[in-house]
Amino acid sequence: MPVWVWLLLGAVVVGVLASATLVSRARRRRTWRDQLVAAEAEVTWFARDLAVRLRASSYAGVVGGWQGAGPRVAAVEDRLTVLGSAAPTEPDSRRAMQLRDGVRGARDRMEALVRPGPHDDWASVLDEVRAVLEAALEPRR
Repeated sequence: MPVWVWLLLGAVVVGVLASATLVSRARRRRTWRDQLVAAEAEVTWFARDLAVRLRASSYAGVVGGWQGAGPRVAAVEDRLTVLGSAAPTEPDSRRAMQLRDGVRGARDRMEALVRPGPHDDWASVLDEVRAVLEAALEPRR
């Protein structure tokens, strides 16, 4: 066989390998972004649904509601931590960490709120929780 056939065959093999690598990376990036969108939806739920419903409730309703929702919030915090460390780019990592930090701060406030003790300010704490989460949901430039 002539040399040019071997060179052409080698170029085709290199092209196929490069294409497979690019497709695989694109698929991983897409999967990561889909997971981030799902996590953002959970943060949005925490800020705009759960916190609002708890705020409209009584303190006893807050405690009961948080007992049911706390594990879900902790799970999204864990997911965001993993996403931050596995992000395809530095800006993606910063976004996941921004959301994670917001969830962590809000969750810490909620955990303090449901501990035994006087909680006359429970409604304002829930307002703070919403503000922390809304700030985390805002994209940073």
